[in-house]
Amino acid sequence: MHGADSFAYVVNCEELPDFSIREQTITPEYFIPDYTLYYLTTTNENEAHYLCAIINSPFIHMAVKPFQPRGQYGKRDIGRLNLKLPIPKYNNGDTEHKKLVELSKKCHDIVKNISFSKEGFRARRNVVKKEIQGEYKEINEIVSDLIQS
Repeated sequence: MHGADSFAYVVNCEELPDFSIREQTITPEYFIPDYTLYYLTTTNENEAHYLCAIINSPFIHMAVKPFQPRGQYGKRDIGRLNLKLPIPKYNNGDTEHKKLVELSKKCHDIVKNISFSKEGFRARRNVVKKEIQGEYKEINEIVSDLIQS
């Protein structure tokens, strides 16, 4: 979660794609995050999607802005600031939590099916934001209510 905002994605290790190096096909069995990433391992896919929706919400990004260090180009290094917010523990019986899970899964399906024509993180992020703008808005409203209540 480096940079001005955090970004989260649910990775199912059973669905990791094969990849090739020097004409050798490798079938990964594990996901090993980069040392600059924070991650949560869980056996509850719904909990993972719930947290993913919360971490990606604009409300969370804005809530930590006053506490972020400022660099030459603006706010930076979000680090674990968003994890210090009062995020409610996932409750499978809560309708708002279930709705966040549903929206996160929908966003993941949308992103999976995007054919990116541009290279670079920022360009791809902008394409994703455009494609999921309705879901993104709904997630933000629910997260705002959850955190502020």
